[in-house]
Amino acid sequence: MSKMQFRVVMVTPAMAEAWLKRNRKNRAINRNHVKRLARDMVAGRWVLTPEPISFDVDGDLIDGQHRLTAIVESGIACQSTVCDNAMRESLRGIGMGVGRDAAGILAMLHGVNVDKRGMAISMKATRAKGGETTKQEQAEFHVEHAEAIAFVLASIPETAYRLKKGALGAVIARAYYTVDRATLSNFCRVLVSGVSVLPEDATVIQLRDFVMQVKGTGRNMSVTVYRKAARALDAYRKGEILGLAGLVGSGRTN
Repeated sequence: MSKMQFRVVMVTPAMAEAWLKRNRKNRAINRNHVKRLARDMVAGRWVLTPEPISFDVDGDLIDGQHRLTAIVESGIACQSTVCDNAMRESLRGIGMGVGRDAAGILAMLHGVNVDKRGMAISMKATRAKGGETTKQEQAEFHVEHAEAIAFVLASIPETAYRLKKGALGAVIARAYYTVDRATLSNFCRVLVSGVSVLPEDATVIQLRDFVMQVKGTGRNMSVTVYRKAARALDAYRKGEILGLAGLVGSGRTN
């Protein structure tokens, strides 16, 4: 019969450091995951959950090493559920559930249903300044900037499938607050239609051609699209005409 015991503990950095010394049977630490957790802790986003930091019957740490490492590195004490005397066999079931993403947080906590495209815009926008982003940061950005994201989704319709790049949408969403709305709408119109009316529309056409032809996925591609889109929009609002070679550097749209 199981003798597992559960308690709620305010885990200090010193406690976390001591508990990590009992970490003898665990997987390798994911440093990026630790950084994301630590950032949430520093920002005050950490909340008490039923998911425990767990020790087995030998006192060895079998779950929670990332949370404990983040507490040490952030220097922030956090309330956590703790389980003692877990059966050794419980390792078979730990971490087997499906992880909840930012869209899941939005749906369950805020009652907001987000499609993949809207979530991609939020993710790319929160990453625009570099580095990793946490699920809570993505969810909070989406709630705060729902109007800007809705503008992007309406301006770049589903039918313009080759323009549905999260990085491109992120540039437009960030510019929603700083670029004249008529200018931003015209920018999106030229992107979608490919029809040039004004001389500076040529800059948007160059961006459109690049995005329509770009292949591949991943962070490098997203960064390239983001930078070229930001540069094109910055030039467009100033009435500048750029060729493809000119679409380098970072625009000032946010």
